Amino acid sequence: MSDLVTTVIEAHGGLNRYNQFSSATVHLRVGGSLWRLKGQEGILSQAAVRLDLHRQHASHHPFIAPHLQTSVTAQRAAVETVDGEVKAERFDPRASFPGDASAPWDDLHVAYFAGYAMWTYLTSPFTFTSPGFDAVELSSITEEGEIWRRLKVIFPDHIATHCRE
Repeated sequence: MSDLVTTVIEAHGGLNRYNQFSSATVHLRVGGSLWRLKGQEGILSQAAVRLDLHRQHASHHPFIAPHLQTSVTAQRAAVETVDGEVKAERFDPRASFPGDASAPWDDLHVAYFAGYAMWTYLTSPFTFTSPGFDAVELSSITEEGEIWRRLKVIFPDHIATHCRE
């Protein structure tokens, strides 16, 4: 493991503390021009996301209705009732995205993108210690008199993310 990864993890409470937990829930408000461009403005304006910390799974709730939530892994995106009844699902969700960057998204596109993105954002840097991740410290750079340490992380194929590197 990179010395920089160790330093950052220790600054955030340490790996032993992180490993004491199996999940986390974050209440959030998500907005911005992406959602308007995709025809989904306001879809996550008042939501919570529950993450499994040691496997890639995320669930936003409420999602499109008070009694609905998402269930997202790298291989599947679903909209379910809070009791677990599947209302819609898609396997291999990454392959379903339209090729045109300006094309609208359906609810399962939103569920998948938001699910894997929030999981990645909120479990980093701890996940970088998991099998299959490759984290290497790059040479530092100096910006306006400050030294910035840099980290290159390559995600394993089984983790959904915007970009593997």
